Amino acid sequence: MVAMRPNRRREDREVELGRLLASSYGLVTRAQLRRIGFTDSGVQRLVRAGRLARVLPGVYGSASAPKTWEMQAMAGCLRSPGRVWLSHRSAAAHHGFLGCGKDRLEFLTTTRMRLARGHLLHCVATMPECDVEVVRGIPTTSPARTLLDLAAVVNEETLEVALDDALCTHKVRLARLRWRLEQLGAKGKPGTTNLRSLLEVRGDGSIVPTTILETKLVRLLRKVQLPIGKAQHRLEENGRLIDRVDFIYPEQRLVVEVDGTRWHAGRRARTRDAERDNYLNIRGWIVLRFTWFDLVERPDYVVEQIAAALGVRPLLVP
Repeated sequence: MVAMRPNRRREDREVELGRLLASSYGLVTRAQLRRIGFTDSGVQRLVRAGRLARVLPGVYGSASAPKTWEMQAMAGCLRSPGRVWLSHRSAAAHHGFLGCGKDRLEFLTTTRMRLARGHLLHCVATMPECDVEVVRGIPTTSPARTLLDLAAVVNEETLEVALDDALCTHKVRLARLRWRLEQLGAKGKPGTTNLRSLLEVRGDGSIVPTTILETKLVRLLRKVQLPIGKAQHRLEENGRLIDRVDFIYPEQRLVVEVDGTRWHAGRRARTRDAERDNYLNIRGWIVLRFTWFDLVERPDYVVEQIAAALGVRPLLVP
């Protein structure tokens, strides 16, 4: 008896289906299923068999794929490929901007569609290619466009933290951000004024704060009109690098450090910081070190200490 040859077409469909699911967070669209040879009734059989489950209109997910935030974000974009992009706070979170969490699903779209549960849609007439990119497989607004859109939906402090993180991690350049702001930041557009003012105080962008705490300190000093030291300064002595300090006032021989959990949590880091502080103190420097609690819960104390070290009278913090 001769064994029957398996249906090659079916095998090809299964292989292609597996490839599509593996490349898109366990998701596939009805249009993709049709292109690889599945009929609508064939799709329904996959659903009834528990291999696929409907996630959104026209979008199906593998029953074995983990239901992650990224999977949901990708599903939203697959509703209308090429016309929907992860945007605003969701794009900022996907880019990894500090202060932006994965607690929502927000999209830009150039097409009309029914609003899915838990999704927030922003409709635009057109979407320039320079404003979109694929980030870890998900169609997303570019870092510059994300910051412009973010400015319209968050407060100035959240925007400033995201902006500084994007600049310091080289996800965006000031020149490009200013160019997109000039092109898209029409007068009266929400958030435009805040973003323009934040870019203005950053000058040429050669030095910007690198952590949320440093950004908070800059905002605090600016608020009470105290001078802002040089950020992320390479402190050298006799041509030898001592360390990079958060803020420095060379004339007053003052160093200001802000300790957050991101960089100063470990025992070795704390020991190294203490040794460096002692070294500077012995050589005539004043080293002030503040924590998250200081900046958030008692900013008046921070202001008083820095003002005293600078030799100026502190202003009262409202």
